[in-house]
Amino acid sequence: MEVVTGKLLFADDEPWFFESFRYRLEKEGYEVVFTMSAKETLNILDDSFSLLVLDIMMPEIPLVDLLKLGIDAVVSSIPKDIFTGISLFRKVREKYPDLKIIIYSVLPESDIRKKYPEMSFDCLFLQKGGLDNDEHYEIVHYNAKNSRRNW
Repeated sequence: MEVVTGKLLFADDEPWFFESFRYRLEKEGYEVVFTMSAKETLNILDDSFSLLVLDIMMPEIPLVDLLKLGIDAVVSSIPKDIFTGISLFRKVREKYPDLKIIIYSVLPESDIRKKYPEMSFDCLFLQKGGLDNDEHYEIVHYNAKNSRRNW
């Protein structure tokens, strides 16, 4: 029987970005869970997770569902503050202050911190496309392994 070393939650409307190293994490004993919207993430998140990997530009409705509805649905669903992941971050940080969070975005960290200065500095920011898959994997693996919530 495999021993679970931690439970990781990936909240991203583009799950294929992380799918490439899911197998490696599961092989190391991590339970890996994916969500594709802020609402789904809040519904599933609990104290059992040791790490949250969060896309801050994630819509309320998963992108794949919006695309099935057509371009009008995509355009009409864009919130005034497109960074719904920021709202999710705030709610998660309030409810789970000790949860380790890695923020992923296509935007540079300096732009995010300038627009949202209240974001805590215990988060790690990574830019999508800035690293190769092995580097992304190593960062997630290291942070999961060194989480205060590991089992």
